[in-house]
Amino acid sequence: MEQKERILRICDEVREISKSEENTAIMERWRPSGEDVSVTQGSSVWHGVPYVPLTGNSIVPYTIDPELSVWGTIIGFDPARYYQEPLYYLENHLKIKIERYRMFKDDSYVSTAVPIFIGVDLEPSMFGVKSIYMPGKDPALDSHDPVVCTKEDIDNLEMPDFYNSGIMPKVHRYYQQISEILPDDFSVIFPTWGRGPWGNAQHIMGFENLMTATIENPSMIHRLMEFLVKCQTKWLSDRAEFLGIPVGAGVMYNDEVNCQLYSSEVYEKFIYPYETLVTNNQNGITYWHSCGNASPIIRFVKQLKGLRLFDVSPWTDWETAAKQLRDTSIALEVRMHPTKDVLLADEAAIRAKIARVREVFTGFPVTVRADGLGMLSSIDKDLPKMLRWCSIADEMLHPANN
Repeated sequence: MEQKERILRICDEVREISKSEENTAIMERWRPSGEDVSVTQGSSVWHGVPYVPLTGNSIVPYTIDPELSVWGTIIGFDPARYYQEPLYYLENHLKIKIERYRMFKDDSYVSTAVPIFIGVDLEPSMFGVKSIYMPGKDPALDSHDPVVCTKEDIDNLEMPDFYNSGIMPKVHRYYQQISEILPDDFSVIFPTWGRGPWGNAQHIMGFENLMTATIENPSMIHRLMEFLVKCQTKWLSDRAEFLGIPVGAGVMYNDEVNCQLYSSEVYEKFIYPYETLVTNNQNGITYWHSCGNASPIIRFVKQLKGLRLFDVSPWTDWETAAKQLRDTSIALEVRMHPTKDVLLADEAAIRAKIARVREVFTGFPVTVRADGLGMLSSIDKDLPKMLRWCSIADEMLHPANN
C-alpha cells in the first residue's frame, strides 16, 4: 500500500506537468502538433518527428537521454530491480519523466503514457537466446551458445508463443500489474517487436557464424530470415488481437545493421528484402535506427514504406544522408557521439558540432539527440558535462527563446 500511494502521488505530479503551459509549448515542436507524437511507442525510449523544417534561425527540438544506470545513480534506484519488478519499474520510470523534465529542460515532453520496455533481450529470448542479468546493468544477451548452427536447427525452431516464449511471461506480468495500479487517465503501452530480422538472426546464430554463412551457405541465411519475418508478423498480429487494436505501423531497431562490418551488397541481398517484407506486413514503419554506419544503404532504407524518421547515427556521414534524403519527406534525427561530442568535448567543439547541423541539414525537419550517455568517471564529474551540452544546445537550437 505504501508503494502504491507513492506511485499515485508521483502520477499526480506527472499529470500536473503534462498539462502545464511549458509542456504544451514543447509538444508544439513535434508533429503532429499538440498530440502525443511518439513514433516508437512500446519499443524503446521516446522518439518524435520534428515539426518545422530547419532554417537559419528556426527552433530545432533537441533531446538528451542518459543510460538507465546514470538515472539509477541520479534518482537512487537499482537497474537490476527495474527490469525484474513491475511496480519498481513504474515508480522509477515516472520519476525519470519528472527528473528529465526539470533537470535537462530539453524537448522530451511529459505525457501520461507509460511504455513498457524491460530490455533489448525481448525478441531473441523468444528463440531460446539466454538473457544475462547483472547488478546495476541493463539485460544482456548470451552470445556464447548459438541457437542455430545448421539448417536442421532452423527447422527445429518454434514460432514464438505470444504468452509463454522467452521473457513474454514477465512482459505480461508487467503489463497487468502496471495497468491495475495506474489512474484511468494514464495509459500503458505494451512492448512491440522492434528489433529487425537481421539483428535477431545475428543473436540466434552468432556474428561469426552468420557472416560466414553469407558466403558458404547463403540459402541457410535466406531460410532463417524468411522464418523470422513470419514470426514477427504472427507476433504483431497476436499483439494487436490481445490489445483489441489494428496492426499499426512499426519501427526498425537495427544496431546490427552496420556497414563498418560488411558491404552494402550484403545488405541488399540478405537484409533489405526482409526489412521490406516486415515493413509491408505491419503497414509500414515510422522510424529506422542503427547506431552503426548506414551511409552506403540510405538509398535502400528511404524506400521502406511509411518511413517518417531516419536515425543519422554518429557513424553515418551527414553529407551523404542529406544528399540521399533531400528528395523525400523523411525527417532526420541527428545523434551526437556520447563521448566525443558530449562528455569529452570542450565548449568550442560542442558549438562547432551543433552549428554544423544547421549548415548540413537546412530544409529538413531535424531533431538533435544526445543518447547512450554512460558515466566515464563519476556522476559528480559527468552530469555537469551533460548539463553543459544541454545549455549550449538550448542557446543554439532555441534561438527565439534566448
